[in-house]
Amino acid sequence: MIEHKIIPPFSHEWYIYNLITILVIFFIIFIGRSISDLHKKQLSYIIAGLFMFEFVFMEFYNIYKGLWSMQDSLPLHLCAIMWFLCIYLLLKNKKWVFEMILFIGMPGGIHSLLTPELTHGDSLLHKIDFFVGHGGLVLIPFYAIFVMKMWPRTDGWWKSFLKTSTASFNNRIVQCNRWI
Repeated sequence: MIEHKIIPPFSHEWYIYNLITILVIFFIIFIGRSISDLHKKQLSYIIAGLFMFEFVFMEFYNIYKGLWSMQDSLPLHLCAIMWFLCIYLLLKNKKWVFEMILFIGMPGGIHSLLTPELTHGDSLLHKIDFFVGHGGLVLIPFYAIFVMKMWPRTDGWWKSFLKTSTASFNNRIVQCNRWI
């Protein structure tokens, strides 16, 4: 297992990376709100494509550097699953996916940004990967609300919780303590 690196909360580095992440989130939402509907769809596809590229690139990079491990690299943890749901939302506009990301993914992304723990080392590339990934979990619900004009249903929060709890229970049955 690779030694995890923690960026101390409220350190100079923590402020810099989180400020950049927040500025990028605001910039993307500003751009998305100021373009035509056709271009909004194209922007959604571009963001989804960048997310897919980032994931695949980092997997190959970690394999190449000998940093890939079953424990840390398989995308079976909450943030990685939500990351794939973000891509799916950008491509398919499904409300249940939006609600999952809003109620489960975004709080996880915020928590991760507030307490960053790098699981593959602390190189600049891994820091960018971390903040793009977890910043994306914060970006996409806001993007869906302000650019895609989505809004959660009244019962969306508990349905999202129920889906997550069911998946967690199933993971416990098969003794896969990796996801939650």
